[in-house]
Amino acid sequence: MTTKAVKNGEVYVINGLKHWITGGADVAKLHLILARVEEEGEDQGIGGFIVVHEGTTKGMSATKRHRGMGLRSLPEMEVCFENLEVHESMAIRPEGGWKRGFAGIIDSYNSQRVGSAAVCLGISQGALEHAIAYSKSRHQFGRPIAEFQGLQWMMADMQVMVNAMRNFVYQAARSSVRTKAGFPEPLLAAQAKLYGSERSKKVAHDALQIHGAEGYSRDQPLERYYRDTRMFSIGGGTAQILRNTIAGENIDAHGLTGGGNTVGQPPHAALHIAPDSSNSVAFTHDMMKQNIGGARCCRTGVGPDDSVCRQGDF
Repeated sequence: MTTKAVKNGEVYVINGLKHWITGGADVAKLHLILARVEEEGEDQGIGGFIVVHEGTTKGMSATKRHRGMGLRSLPEMEVCFENLEVHESMAIRPEGGWKRGFAGIIDSYNSQRVGSAAVCLGISQGALEHAIAYSKSRHQFGRPIAEFQGLQWMMADMQVMVNAMRNFVYQAARSSVRTKAGFPEPLLAAQAKLYGSERSKKVAHDALQIHGAEGYSRDQPLERYYRDTRMFSIGGGTAQILRNTIAGENIDAHGLTGGGNTVGQPPHAALHIAPDSSNSVAFTHDMMKQNIGGARCCRTGVGPDDSVCRQGDF
């Protein structure tokens, strides 16, 4: 991180350039800016600063919009800071100091990972439903292609992957009630995002394949699902980083490094599924609504309360 915040009296002066900022400085008004903090010439670590941007904030501007392969409804911006002054009262500095504050921000990343997994689930559910509907309506050799065993196997595998994604997402979301900070457990969040981002690509790919040339057309949503889901193996923690996290948590839980897991539970406790909680399920479904593909994430009656998730909500 090269963006720097230098203390000058009662303000911090921020300079630097950030890329792939969702919402950027031309859409979002409330920003949390991370920067390396310097006080009295010494590096204090990474800190956070809250800035309310009304479009004309001196020292902060959106200089470029990144043109993404997918997720085109979300503006990803390059944001430039040139002597942006932020009052010290808008700095996020907990009692433990700047470094402890950064650790807390990283903990909150687990919620974002569960949210990404939920979006992958929504895209996959939509892709599967499109594939099933198309296979029933498309006829070849005098019968619907849904009767062809090869395609039935593909749709069966897609259904298994979608259900597995849903279980991963629910399990990770529910774990937030067991952690002190109220965020999902790192291991479960990483598993949900890794599986969702990797398998959603496969589901979207197979759904497009079942449509044949029609799926390759921009008149159908399949090509958009295919493009949109590709980002989730990158943003919010790459698939490789998530595998590192999962491996580290597993090793730690088994005591190979002499420590326990992040919430002080015995080995395998992280795999425990807590009793159903309407709050955690509602949290999960709020995450699923981020599905910019417009697909439903589940069917009527999923969860303890039918009002939480109704067919067509997503």
